[in-house]
Amino acid sequence: EYMEQVRELFRRMLSPEFDDLPIQVIIERVIDAYYDELLSQPGYRTVLLNYYFSPKATAIVDNVNREIQPYFEALFEARAPEMESEQRKVIAMVTVEASCVLEFVSSE
Repeated sequence: EYMEQVRELFRRMLSPEFDDLPIQVIIERVIDAYYDELLSQPGYRTVLLNYYFSPKATAIVDNVNREIQPYFEALFEARAPEMESEQRKVIAMVTVEASCVLEFVSSE
């Protein structure tokens, strides 16, 4: 259930209709929505902690991260269309992975 909320949040917050907003505004909106809708829920924090200890939870979260990555790729493509596709993929992957680390740290 929480992972579906994560999917929906990123679908909504990184939709093409926001491509023209300043990147700082997009980032602030994503962080605010993520905290308000997910990180503020104690149950979600428990899921995050299980990510590091449960192979099943790890697989679920990793799958969601792979689903979220294309939203970042699309955002980067809209912002920097001259960027190579592979470079966008790598930057999107790093963005998602860095977000996971920040997410874990913020849940402590």
